Amino acid sequence: MPAEFIYMDVLPLRSAEEVGGFSRAAMRRRGVAYAVTMDGAGRFRVFRQGECAEVVAYLRTAGCVVGYHLDFDFDLVRGEVPFKRPKSLDLLTMVAEAAGRRLSVRSAVRRTLGKVPVPDPFATQRAAEAGDWTKVERAIKRKLRLFARLHNHLLQHGLSKDEPE
Repeated sequence: MPAEFIYMDVLPLRSAEEVGGFSRAAMRRRGVAYAVTMDGAGRFRVFRQGECAEVVAYLRTAGCVVGYHLDFDFDLVRGEVPFKRPKSLDLLTMVAEAAGRRLSVRSAVRRTLGKVPVPDPFATQRAAEAGDWTKVERAIKRKLRLFARLHNHLLQHGLSKDEPE
């Protein structure tokens, strides 16, 4: 029986500058340093560099994979292991449809959940470069909890276009 929702976030191994930009081919060369998933019951699974086959196998157990800008995450994983995109829900798309434009995770969270702290992606990347995997894991787990809250809020209430960023 598939898990209803699996929330996912992926941290790239290499920067866009290191691989020659933001093209799809370049994105797939970025690699995966860390992937973290959270199921609907709040249980986390952590996958490290070289474990993309395990990530793909786990995603196949989901009824629906949820994330923010999933094309990015899926391209990173596809650079390591080819796979067919599972049934998924991209919160970025939901937010863009409700707001009439694309918003960053930080803006989407603030407009729906209020002034909730959102992990800084650059700080997370710096922690990864420094090898502080405890800090990286903690930040990604906080982000996944926010994804679940944002997802739930959007399903129940939508996104107010009238609120300032």
